[in-house]
Amino acid sequence: MMVCDNLCFSSDIKLARRHTTHILEDLPRVLSSAVARVTSHWQDMSKRISAYQQTEVRDAAAMIVQLVDSKAFPARDIYKAVEEFRNPRHEEFKGGSLWSLYNSVTENLKGSNINLLADRTMRMQSVFDKFANHSPEIISQDDKNSALVLPA
Repeated sequence: MMVCDNLCFSSDIKLARRHTTHILEDLPRVLSSAVARVTSHWQDMSKRISAYQQTEVRDAAAMIVQLVDSKAFPARDIYKAVEEFRNPRHEEFKGGSLWSLYNSVTENLKGSNINLLADRTMRMQSVFDKFANHSPEIISQDDKNSALVLPA
């Protein structure tokens, strides 16, 4: 899980375990697998950002409506996010890229319900990844079973 200064959560996996039976036996394997995946996901995040920076957005409002439909963004804040995209408060987010839109949306998620924030940003990445033709690294089914990992 990566968390930016603006509380944008980024992740492609979740670790979960239902029972604590034999946890001490399984913990070294689970942690080792998790650390290995974290490294690959950091590399993937760099590729994601690059893909977003290279993808032009023609209709920011329509993209934000897709985020609302996917429950990644509250409908009441659509105009605020569009306005932030048009006139970003941070110089580095000017331009018409998907990266600019990503940052305008996360800027407007600040102060929202913290319990929903991780889920919302992961949903947003799912929508934006499709638009940018970015495919996160896929973890094999064997790895999922051995590490007790569930897709986000």
